[in-house]
Order: sequence, then structure tokens, then C-alpha cells
Amino acid sequence: MHVAVIINPAAGALKRRRADLSTRVSLAERLIAVRGAEARVLLTTGRGDAFTKAREEVERGAALVVAWGGDGTINEVGRAMAASGVPLGIVPAGSGNGLARALGLPLEAEPAIACALDGRDVPVDAGEIAGRLFFNVSGVGLDAHVAWVFDQVAAHGRGLAGYVKVTAQTLWRYEAAEYQIEADGTRLEQRAVIVAFANGSQYGNGAQIAPGASPSDGWLDMVVVGNASPIVNAWRARRLFDGSLERDTRVHRQRVREVRLTSGQPMRFHVDGEPCDPERPLEIRIHPGALTVRVRKENSA
Repeated sequence: MHVAVIINPAAGALKRRRADLSTRVSLAERLIAVRGAEARVLLTTGRGDAFTKAREEVERGAALVVAWGGDGTINEVGRAMAASGVPLGIVPAGSGNGLARALGLPLEAEPAIACALDGRDVPVDAGEIAGRLFFNVSGVGLDAHVAWVFDQVAAHGRGLAGYVKVTAQTLWRYEAAEYQIEADGTRLEQRAVIVAFANGSQYGNGAQIAPGASPSDGWLDMVVVGNASPIVNAWRARRLFDGSLERDTRVHRQRVREVRLTSGQPMRFHVDGEPCDPERPLEIRIHPGALTVRVRKENSA
């Protein structure tokens, strides 16, 4: 039996990355060896490499593939493993770690690896937008624009502090768009600052876009945040952290399985925080139980 561990060396803050890459490799090898398995530790070299390496390891017969990185790394590995039946382990090391938090996984490396090796398997849904799978949150609007800006400057400002800075700067200049939304037979037209499709409950770091959303219930939670002034948008951001976003009268939340989203212009979107080129229209759907994820024995997804 072999266990593959795919590490993104670029995940997390720059100072931490430089300090502990060799430590991460040796930790993974040691914990896997103790359990009598063969460890294959692989380092990614750029965008798309985690997907390629995960697909190769599944084809090689890996009993478990562990993704060590942020939500973007987990997305790449998960996309390669969807419908394979091979369990995915997660060692969160990104700016937000939204999926890991939604699943109640350990946030520190050693207990996260132990969870991946000794936990239990649960089916996790996959969302799809414009042909791209996501496992936590996707959407258009301000969050997609922030993801795009953050991606441009990430080499100089990764980590939570860099993300907060980009969000604060973008919030005051962002212009909302008008959207036409067809969701499971219903129709909604609204000028919105965000249209999010949540499989998990949060973006990361406790910012809850869909409190109570379950990654394993066969539904996406569509959250449409209506437009307001920059000052109001800045003030309402606090609701992400106290779980009260739905109390805002400009917020519409609906459980959905299939959505068609259109606008007067191509829409930039993101999948699990990774920016994607603009498209129009966007088709969104849910694939129940598409990915097997290893979680704590006592947790339910």
C-alpha cells in the first residue's frame, strides 16, 4: 500500500514556507512509515501540477492521496480524484482553509496527517460551474474579483493579512452588476455585489457565506448579496463573521441543484478561491457524493 502526499510549497505565508518545507516532508514520511505504508511525497511546481500528480497517483493505485496546501491545491487534487473512490486527506496550509474548516478537520499539520491516515471516509458533494468542479465555494462578483486581484499580487502578500488588505482596497472601488438567475425553475433578477454557490459554509477564517451549509447534503446554497454603497458593504462584512448575513434584507439565500446565471457582460468567477477567465452565461450544478474525503472519526460532514 502506498500513500501519496502532494505538497504545495507556495501555500501559506512566505516566511513559514521557507522555514518548514523539509520539516513537512519528513513529518509526512515518518507518520506514514509508522503505519506500515509506503510514502510518496511530491512537491508541486506550479498551477495545474497538483491535478496532474494526483491523477497519476490514483492510476498508480494509491490507497490514499493527501493534499497539503490551500483550497486551490485541494481543488486541483479533488478534481483529479472525483468519482475515483480513492479517499482524499487534507492538510490545510492556505490563507483561509475553508473546506477544512467546513469539514471540521484539524488545522495543524501533525493531527491533520493523523486524521488523513486514521479517520473515516465520507462522501462530499462537488459543485460544477462552467465545467469546473469545486468543493467549497464558487461564485461571481466581489469575491471573484478579489480572488483575481489577490492572485496577481500573491507572490508579495500571501496569507490572511494579504487577503484582508486586497479585500479592503477592492471593496471601495468595486461596481456591482445586474444578474439574471434561473434556479430550479425559479427566476430572480437583481443587481448584486456577490452571487455565491456554497457547498461548504465559509470562505475560510470564519467568514461564513452560508452558515449551516453541508458539503454532503446534495444541495448548493446560493447566496445573492444585493448591492449597497461601499460604506454599507464594509459594515455588512461583519455579518460574515457573526453568522448573521441572512438578516440583511438585501440577501437572498436558496438551496439549489441547477442554476443558469447570465449578465450583460462576461462574468469573472472563482472556484474555491482560484480565479477563472470570464464567461457568459454560467451553468452551475451539483454532483452529490462525487468525492470521498477522510475526516475525523467522530465528525460528520
